[in-house]
Amino acid sequence: MAAVFGLQLAVAGLLLVLVLVDVIGGLRFRPLLGDEWAAVQFVTGGSKLGFAVLLAVAAFGLRRGSRIAYGLSLAGLGVALLGVSLSVFGFGSTYQSFSFFSYANDSGGSAEQFVSWMSLSGTVSGVAGLLALILATAAFGLLVAGRAAVAR
Repeated sequence: MAAVFGLQLAVAGLLLVLVLVDVIGGLRFRPLLGDEWAAVQFVTGGSKLGFAVLLAVAAFGLRRGSRIAYGLSLAGLGVALLGVSLSVFGFGSTYQSFSFFSYANDSGGSAEQFVSWMSLSGTVSGVAGLLALILATAAFGLLVAGRAAVAR
């Protein structure tokens, strides 16, 4: 279970990277894109933060052999797998929903900065999301295989 502990903490850390990308984008471009766009960024980041905390807390419980932590780990990793795989493959992207904005609101080249941010955040989110997907799949598989081996 030590490998699962490390993998689960790594997934939680990668989810925190995704939270930072959402929150920074929401704060930085709120004046340009509006409160609705920022609210979506904050809600998305908040849900990822919740799963990161759940996975981290469950990892420490799993390390001690708690059955509750085992169930929370399976549920958290399953939800993380579903959420990250949907976002990595392009479903539910908040940037696509709010891809329109008015250049009339642009003060000081914010539109160009937004385009640069989109490129950077897309790269960071894609790499972190793909790594989280791989690590969560490995942790989930080890959890299920480990419990099956103990049941024999």
